[in-house]
This record gives sequence, structure tokens and C-alpha cells, in this order.
Amino acid sequence: MDYFRYIFYLGIVYVVFSLIWFFIEQGLKFLLKAGKQEQPWQGYFLKIVQYYFIASLTMMKAAEFLQTKPELANNAVMLYLLGAVILYLYLYGKYERSKQFSGLKVAISMMRGGQAKKIDIKQQSKYVPHIIGLTIIFYLMALQFPVLVGNNINNWFLVNINDFYNTFLIKWILGIIGFFFMLGMIIKGLSATGELVQHVIGLATGKPYVKKEPKNPFQNMGGFGNMGGFGGNQGNPFQNNNTAQQEPEEVDLDDEYVDFEIVEDDEEEDKKG
Repeated sequence: MDYFRYIFYLGIVYVVFSLIWFFIEQGLKFLLKAGKQEQPWQGYFLKIVQYYFIASLTMMKAAEFLQTKPELANNAVMLYLLGAVILYLYLYGKYERSKQFSGLKVAISMMRGGQAKKIDIKQQSKYVPHIIGLTIIFYLMALQFPVLVGNNINNWFLVNINDFYNTFLIKWILGIIGFFFMLGMIIKGLSATGELVQHVIGLATGKPYVKKEPKNPFQNMGGFGNMGGFGGNQGNPFQNNNTAQQEPEEVDLDDEYVDFEIVEDDEEEDKKG
């Protein structure tokens, strides 16, 4: 139960940090842009800073949790490793959601501006998996060198997140969100474990496991899914395609909260248009 409680608290930390970071990021983007168009390196720089704080808070929350649960001192390593797993699943989940929301951005852009804005998904997310990997390495290094996360900024984040959580009524709301976050992380963990087992079986049998690519939510709307650089058949988006009926889309219900970063990116696309 203590490990589940730790996941629960991490969910609260991630949700509140996402809200705080949303406003901080606006100020940083304003300073970096200086009236000019945003460059790709600026987005990656902000993501590196964001992931540093997320990794630091994950480790600091584990240390704080151990202080309140001294009986877990003998299993401290397990708790920190659990934090590394949750950190990876959370960051990778954000990466996958950003790719899924890119299709929605095209639809919204068309409805607001009358035309689809070309979005190069590969260019926007090319180095994100590398940043995620470096973040996990940093987290593991910080276990040996706590000085990497021991600074006033990280302490400020953790104190304010705890204070925000302890606010009347908000605590109940965040408690519900934290519960579903914990549930979602368990489901993602089981799914990731299942994929790992299938990879191992594939290597043993000589039949490599191939992960299914997520379906394009607009593939059933003629050629609409091709607009904005998203696959599909070439041609008039309003022509009738005599293809077999597609299976109903599966909806991912384990998104625990609104990702302010994704919402903000959508607004940035509209401003550029």
C-alpha cells in the first residue's frame, strides 16, 4: 500500500507542477523569442529544463515520503527505482499524447483559420526520446549525487506543491486526480511489461515484435487525414473513398488531466497562423 501511496502523491506533484510550469513557461518563451519567431532549439531547451524539475521532484518526493515512513528505510532503493519507472512512464506518456494531439491541432486550425497548418511531427519530437533517456540517467545519477537536485528552486516547487495540495477543497479534487493517475500508471506499467515480454519472446522465436502504430483519427474522413502532413491517400479531401468500413476508434481513457503544455502549443500554432 505504501508504494501505491507514493504513486498517488507523485500524481499530485505532476499535476500541480504542470499547472505552475504552464505560467512559468509563458514568461520564458517571451524572453527567448524577444519578438522573433520561436526556434526549434528553444522548445527543446524548455523541455530539458521542465524534465529536470520533474525528475528532481520525483526524487525529492521519494525522500520526503521516506521521512514520513521510517519503516520503509530498508526498502528505500525499491522506492527510488519505482520513482524512476513512474518518471519514465509519465514522460513517455506525455510524448505519446503530444503526437496524438497533433492531429487534433490540424482540425482545430482548419476550423479557426479555414486551412490546415502544416505540422512536421518528426521535427517537433525528433529528440524528445533522447531527452527522456537522459532524464532517466540524470535521475539515477542524482541517487548517488543528491546535490544535483538539492537547490532552492526545487525546494520552492515542492513546498508550494504541498501547500497547494493541502488547500481546503483542492485537496479533495487533487486526491481524485491522483487516484486516477495512480491507476493509469499501473495500467501503463502492465502494458509496458507486456510489450517487453513480447519483445523477449520475439527475439527467442526469431519473429521480432512489431508495435502497432496509433490510428489516424481522421483517416475515415476522406483525404482529410492527409492534410497537415499526416499520412493517408493523396487527393481531394472531400472525394468519396470506396474503402472497407473502418473499425471504431479506441479512445484512450487513462489521461488523468488536461495537459497545459499541449493546450498552450495549440494556442501558439494559432498565433503563428
